[in-house]
Amino acid sequence: MSQSAPHRQARGRQRIETILDAADLVMRRQAAVDVSLQAVAEEARLPPASLYHYFSSSQALLVELARRYMTAFEVLAARRVDHDRLRQWGDLCAFHADLALRFYHEHPVAMRLLLGPECGWEIRAADHATNRRIGGIYYRKLIQHFVVA
Repeated sequence: MSQSAPHRQARGRQRIETILDAADLVMRRQAAVDVSLQAVAEEARLPPASLYHYFSSSQALLVELARRYMTAFEVLAARRVDHDRLRQWGDLCAFHADLALRFYHEHPVAMRLLLGPECGWEIRAADHATNRRIGGIYYRKLIQHFVVA
Protein backbone atom coordinates (compact mmCIF):
# COMPACT_ATOMS: atom_id res chain seq x y z
CA MET A 1 0.00 0.00 0.00
CA SER A 2 1.47 3.40 -0.95
CA GLN A 3 1.31 6.50 1.17
CA SER A 4 -0.88 9.35 0.07
CA ALA A 5 0.85 12.37 -1.46
CA PRO A 6 -0.12 14.79 1.36
CA HIS A 7 1.24 12.35 3.95
CA ARG A 8 4.53 12.01 2.02
CA GLN A 9 4.73 15.78 1.66
CA ALA A 10 4.13 16.34 5.38
CA ARG A 11 6.71 13.72 6.26
CA GLY A 12 9.20 15.27 3.82
CA ARG A 13 8.60 18.75 5.26
CA GLN A 14 9.14 17.38 8.77
CA ARG A 15 12.39 15.77 7.63
CA ILE A 16 13.55 19.11 6.19
CA GLU A 17 12.72 20.86 9.48
CA THR A 18 14.73 18.21 11.37
CA ILE A 19 17.68 18.80 9.04
CA LEU A 20 17.44 22.58 9.44
CA ASP A 21 17.27 22.24 13.23
CA ALA A 22 20.39 20.06 13.11
CA ALA A 23 22.20 22.55 10.85
CA ASP A 24 21.38 25.34 13.29
CA LEU A 25 22.80 23.30 16.20
CA VAL A 26 25.98 22.43 14.30
CA MET A 27 26.51 26.07 13.33
CA ARG A 28 25.97 27.27 16.90
CA ARG A 29 28.96 25.15 17.94
CA GLN A 30 31.37 26.37 15.28
CA ALA A 31 32.84 29.72 14.31
CA ALA A 32 32.40 29.47 10.54
CA VAL A 33 29.18 29.72 8.57
CA ASP A 34 30.20 26.81 6.34
CA VAL A 35 28.72 23.52 7.49
CA SER A 36 29.32 19.98 6.27
CA LEU A 37 26.37 17.83 5.29
CA GLN A 38 28.06 14.93 7.09
CA ALA A 39 28.07 16.85 10.40
CA VAL A 40 24.43 17.83 9.92
CA ALA A 41 23.48 14.24 9.09
CA GLU A 42 25.16 13.05 12.29
CA GLU A 43 23.40 15.71 14.37
CA ALA A 44 20.04 14.87 12.79
CA ARG A 45 20.72 11.13 13.21
CA LEU A 46 19.96 10.59 9.54
CA PRO A 47 21.92 8.77 6.86
CA PRO A 48 23.90 11.23 4.69
CA ALA A 49 21.98 10.03 1.62
CA SER A 50 18.82 11.37 3.21
CA LEU A 51 20.35 14.84 3.41
CA TYR A 52 21.50 14.68 -0.22
CA HIS A 53 17.94 13.79 -1.18
CA TYR A 54 16.83 17.22 0.09
CA PHE A 55 19.99 19.33 -0.29
CA SER A 56 22.52 18.89 -3.07
CA SER A 57 25.18 20.91 -1.25
CA SER A 58 25.91 22.62 2.02
CA GLN A 59 25.22 25.97 0.33
CA ALA A 60 21.73 24.77 -0.63
CA LEU A 61 21.17 23.82 3.01
CA LEU A 62 22.39 27.24 4.20
CA VAL A 63 20.09 29.01 1.76
CA GLU A 64 17.08 27.07 3.05
CA LEU A 65 18.08 27.76 6.67
CA ALA A 66 18.40 31.46 5.85
CA ARG A 67 14.97 31.41 4.19
CA ARG A 68 13.53 29.89 7.35
CA TYR A 69 14.90 32.85 9.33
CA MET A 70 13.63 35.33 6.74
CA THR A 71 10.15 33.84 7.01
CA ALA A 72 10.35 34.24 10.78
CA PHE A 73 11.25 37.92 10.32
CA GLU A 74 8.23 38.41 8.06
CA VAL A 75 6.01 36.83 10.72
CA LEU A 76 7.48 39.21 13.31
CA ALA A 77 6.91 42.17 11.00
CA ALA A 78 3.26 41.21 10.60
CA ARG A 79 2.64 41.07 14.36
CA ARG A 80 -0.18 43.26 15.52
CA VAL A 81 0.79 46.49 17.24
CA ASP A 82 -1.45 48.01 19.89
CA HIS A 83 -2.20 51.51 18.59
CA ASP A 84 -2.63 52.89 22.10
CA ARG A 85 1.03 52.11 22.87
CA LEU A 86 2.24 54.34 20.02
CA ARG A 87 2.72 58.04 20.70
CA GLN A 88 4.73 58.83 17.58
CA TRP A 89 5.90 57.01 14.46
CA GLY A 90 9.31 56.37 16.02
CA ASP A 91 7.61 54.13 18.60
CA LEU A 92 6.58 51.81 15.78
CA CYS A 93 10.16 51.67 14.50
CA ALA A 94 11.46 51.00 18.02
CA PHE A 95 8.91 48.21 18.51
CA HIS A 96 10.06 46.43 15.36
CA ALA A 97 13.74 47.04 16.02
CA ASP A 98 13.33 45.49 19.47
CA LEU A 99 11.62 42.42 17.97
CA ALA A 100 14.45 41.98 15.46
CA LEU A 101 17.14 42.44 18.11
CA ARG A 102 15.52 39.84 20.37
CA PHE A 103 15.23 37.43 17.45
CA TYR A 104 18.92 37.79 16.62
CA HIS A 105 19.88 37.22 20.26
CA GLU A 106 17.77 34.06 20.33
CA HIS A 107 19.02 32.90 16.91
CA PRO A 108 22.74 33.71 16.60
CA VAL A 109 23.04 31.58 13.47
CA ALA A 110 20.48 33.84 11.78
CA MET A 111 22.65 36.84 12.59
CA ARG A 112 25.70 35.16 11.09
CA LEU A 113 23.86 33.99 7.99
CA LEU A 114 21.96 37.19 7.27
CA LEU A 115 24.37 39.86 8.51
CA GLY A 116 27.75 38.16 8.26
CA PRO A 117 30.25 38.73 5.46
CA GLU A 118 30.40 35.08 4.36
CA CYS A 119 26.72 34.41 3.59
CA GLY A 120 27.01 34.31 -0.20
CA TRP A 121 25.19 36.09 -2.98
CA GLU A 122 22.12 33.83 -3.01
CA ILE A 123 21.37 34.44 0.67
CA ARG A 124 22.13 38.16 0.29
CA ALA A 125 19.73 38.46 -2.67
CA ALA A 126 16.96 36.58 -0.84
CA ASP A 127 17.52 38.77 2.22
CA HIS A 128 17.18 41.95 0.14
CA ALA A 129 13.91 40.68 -1.34
CA THR A 130 12.65 39.83 2.15
CA ASN A 131 13.66 43.28 3.41
CA ARG A 132 11.61 44.88 0.62
CA ARG A 133 8.55 42.82 1.62
CA ILE A 134 9.06 43.70 5.28
CA GLY A 135 9.44 47.36 4.31
CA GLY A 136 6.01 47.15 2.68
CA ILE A 137 4.56 45.62 5.84
CA TYR A 138 6.07 48.42 7.94
CA TYR A 139 4.78 51.07 5.55
CA ARG A 140 1.24 49.68 5.72
CA LYS A 141 1.46 49.72 9.52
CA LEU A 142 2.76 53.26 9.50
CA ILE A 143 -0.16 54.57 7.44
CA GLN A 144 -2.56 52.46 9.52
CA HIS A 145 -1.47 54.11 12.76
CA PHE A 146 -0.42 57.61 11.65
CA VAL A 147 -1.38 60.31 9.20
CA VAL A 148 1.36 60.43 6.59
CA ALA A 149 1.48 63.62 4.53
